[in-house]
Amino acid sequence: MSTPTGRLLTLAAAVASTAVAVLASAGPSDAARQPALPGIPASDARLIDGYRSWLPLARPPVASLAGLGSAHSADRKRIYVNRTRAQLRRRGRAGVPHAPGTVVVKELRVDDFIEAIAIMRKTRASADGGWTWVEYKRSSGSAPFRRLQLSGSFCNGCHVQATRVQRTDGVFWRLR
Repeated sequence: MSTPTGRLLTLAAAVASTAVAVLASAGPSDAARQPALPGIPASDARLIDGYRSWLPLARPPVASLAGLGSAHSADRKRIYVNRTRAQLRRRGRAGVPHAPGTVVVKELRVDDFIEAIAIMRKTRASADGGWTWVEYKRSSGSAPFRRLQLSGSFCNGCHVQATRVQRTDGVFWRLR
């Protein structure tokens, strides 16, 4: 014969099991789901985890910056920032200067796979921008990403132009 306590425990177990099943099926949408990033070190993968659910920066750089090359053109790129629109607006015009801890991810797509992931991280407020950069690239959808051996000054040379021309704290792409 079951006791009231036994029935209560059985009911609690059934509710918990249902809640686990519902939460497991309620993951992020396909658009926001983290893509597989083989070859990217765990520390950087954790830093950008869920980036597709972040705020997209959809306004391309001004035309005069187009001469800096394809790294900042509008085709095949998706740009995301780990801040909300409200957080960026609190920081001033167009969300700048960006707060330390801001992360910008650039995803470059070729056909149906991600060819490159570039990560821009604001580490400190400083006259030189305070950003660090890393970029990973791969040759096919089944290949692992490999880190490009670029120095920070390689990226900084162009990103300083975004600050001078657009006053966007080194970020080329902006809020709509």
